Amino acid sequence: MTIAGIRGPTAVLGGILVALLALAIAGCAHPVRPQAPGDATALAAAVARVHGQAPALAADLIIVVTDAAGEATTFQVNVWRAADGRVRLLASKLDVDFCTALLTAEGLTAWLPRARVMTDPTVEDASPAAEETAPAAEPTAAPARAQPWLRDLALLAAELADGPVPMTGPYVLGERPHTLRCPAGDLTMELQVDPATHEAIEKRLVRADGSRAATLTYDRYRAFDDCRRATRLRLSVPDGAGTTTVVLRAFSSVGAISDERMRLDIPKGIRRVPMREFLERMGD
Repeated sequence: MTIAGIRGPTAVLGGILVALLALAIAGCAHPVRPQAPGDATALAAAVARVHGQAPALAADLIIVVTDAAGEATTFQVNVWRAADGRVRLLASKLDVDFCTALLTAEGLTAWLPRARVMTDPTVEDASPAAEETAPAAEPTAAPARAQPWLRDLALLAAELADGPVPMTGPYVLGERPHTLRCPAGDLTMELQVDPATHEAIEKRLVRADGSRAATLTYDRYRAFDDCRRATRLRLSVPDGAGTTTVVLRAFSSVGAISDERMRLDIPKGIRRVPMREFLERMGD
């Protein structure tokens, strides 16, 4: 998994959704696999056991993106994950759907109802034919405001399915008390837990040079079926890009998600565009 997209609000959508796909498909139904004996693996197993896992799930989120100037934008996001790893996303603003997507092992298919454009795995950004046939998008500053919620989905997908600790190690104890460290793609995760409950308090994502890439804090835990999840999460990045608050309104661990729910029906006449243009048109 690569979570390069969390570095700022102008993250590339393609990289974020590829990360989301990897998180969604990778072993969410399996228990923590011990890498070596010791307290770190035992702590990881305890955290996983308290939170529970949801191979198939449905969740309703409110995501509030606050920029560096204090201006907030609110999105509603519905997430469905099937046990086979497919992920369906529906995002809306002011009760108007503006993006819907389906992620499978083959890649991402998504469309924007207002902009009437779509992208799928067969569209290549570097294709000369695509550049010649697709008219240039009008210049816009909207992606900086429209994309941050997508940046955060790479983290949220893992949080929803697995809880705060990744299902694979290796795990080591952190330098701070009651913390656990393990790889997270090109980053390192540092998770601080409550020693009494094994619920997460804070997760830090750290780069190889020791600098912090992001911080995720957890609050207001509650039980959902056989899982426990924080219903309020706060994501911040240290580059002045603002913060993101996620409110988990509903969460269900389900036996199966219907094929009808997971099907993405795109009307005829919707123009296929490369990912770069799809990104630019998100603010339309």
